Amino acid sequence: MNPGIAYALLGAALFGASTPIAKLLVGEVGPVMLAGLLYAGRAWTRPLACRARLAFAGRRAARFAPGDYKWLAGAVILGGVIGPALLMLALAASSASSCRSF
Repeated sequence: MNPGIAYALLGAALFGASTPIAKLLVGEVGPVMLAGLLYAGRAWTRPLACRARLAFAGRRAARFAPGDYKWLAGAVILGGVIGPALLMLALAASSASSCRSF
């Protein structure tokens, strides 16, 4: 199997597992704070993983084109701030019976 496909499947499985786990944590920590903590942790580990991978491969990181920054900013705001906060608020408002996988 292609390593890229394996990494994508692993990432999808871990992302799918994060919602039931977050449902368990949302009672202990406020929903917006939990979303912030989860995504801040991811924001700190991703650059380290990318740099390590590039260092072992001996390549340089790709550069953004000038027009790409507005799309990146939109993705960060919608997918990294608003989306996670709304997800945690929805988990806090939903009943525990909607999460039967545990």
